[in-house]
Order: sequence, then structure tokens, then C-alpha cells
Amino acid sequence: MDDVISRNIEKMQEELGSGYFGLSASGLAFSKVFPRLLEEYGGGRLLDAGAGNLLYRNLLDDYCNSYEALDIQEASGIDHVQDLQDTDLESRSYDTVFCRNVLEHVEKPRSAMSEISSLLRDDGTAIVSVPHLAYLHNEPEDYYRFTQHGLAEIASDTELKAVEIRRAGGFFSFLGYIFSTFFMGLTYSIPLLRWFTFRFNLLIQYLCYWLDGILGTGRYMPLNYVAVFRKT
Repeated sequence: MDDVISRNIEKMQEELGSGYFGLSASGLAFSKVFPRLLEEYGGGRLLDAGAGNLLYRNLLDDYCNSYEALDIQEASGIDHVQDLQDTDLESRSYDTVFCRNVLEHVEKPRSAMSEISSLLRDDGTAIVSVPHLAYLHNEPEDYYRFTQHGLAEIASDTELKAVEIRRAGGFFSFLGYIFSTFFMGLTYSIPLLRWFTFRFNLLIQYLCYWLDGILGTGRYMPLNYVAVFRKT
């Protein structure tokens, strides 16, 4: 079952691109946070650190002058196939580093944050998101979950200073995210079911997102944290 879900999720990401994130309450929560932060803090030469399938490229292109993608695995559109914990990219060469839910997959997140700091120009910004709630995924490279305090701590030995840390999603978004992963992951490859499952899934996701907003579960059980760090 795990293999079926993994294959279908990969297929959805390839076929839907950035629209893939609209399939879950988690993606809906990110869609409310990232554009505002990118508009306020992004710009210039941007590095998408841990870009994967370039799911955020269309969004990021709107908030930078030039876009580059880094990932540990070679794939179409990846400019730099390197380990974020130790790259050979030129120091102080980027204005913005965008890093979405990558640090939980690196063995030494402090090293990754130190490298992000090194890559940024003075007064540059890093927009970094990490999960607080998540099921096991991309094993065996699934090492950590974070609180806002832990996220700030792993940057404490760098030149990065936290400007703001926001919550994205809550407990019901987590439930929606799990439902979407398994429900869509198991049915996406069945054409006769796809029309129904897409619509039913969207109904569940918007309900979960709405419940988080009404009940405020993100205050004490956030799905993700999104932080903005500025290099001082």
C-alpha cells in the first residue's frame, strides 16, 4: 500500500504542479502564509533549497528577480545537485533562501541553517518552514519534528535572527492532510473514481481548514511553522 501511495503522490505532483497543494488543508494553510511573507521579505536572487519537483517555482518566480533550485537529487529543473548541509556555492550570493519542509529530512539541521546563513548576503532573508505534526514520510530520511523554540534554536549559532515565526494549519489541518494523503494516494490512479475523489477530498480539506480557523487549534497544536530569518 505504501508503494501505491508514494507512486500516486509523485504522479499527482508531476501532473498538478503547484496545484497539488490545493488538495490538502496543509497546502491551503501555506497558501495563506507564503505569498504575504514573500511579498514583504523576498526578492532579488532566490535559492529554492530542497526544491524537489519545483512545486513552488511558479509562486516564487513572482517574488524574485532570478530563481535557482537546489536539491540533493538530480531532476529536471534542478540547478544545483548538492547537500544543503554543505554546498560549494559562493558565500553571500543570494538575497533570499526559501526552504519548505526540508530540515526534518537532513541529519544535521544546524549545519543546514549555517549553510543557509552563509549563502545569504548581508540583510538577506531566509523563509523556512518545518513540520510540527506529520506522519512518517520519505523514510529513512525522516529525522525531526520542530517547535517554534527548536526552530529558533537551530539558527542561534548563525548570523540569522528570527524576524517572525508563524503557525500554518492546526490539528484539523493535520487530519485533513492525513486523509488527503491516503485517500487521494490510493484512488488517484483509478480514472473512474478520480472525479468523485477530487471533489469529496476538497470538501473535507476546506472543512478541516475552516474548523482550525474557528477553533484556533493552531495556537497549541500547529501543523507547521513558517519562520523568517534575516542575516545581520
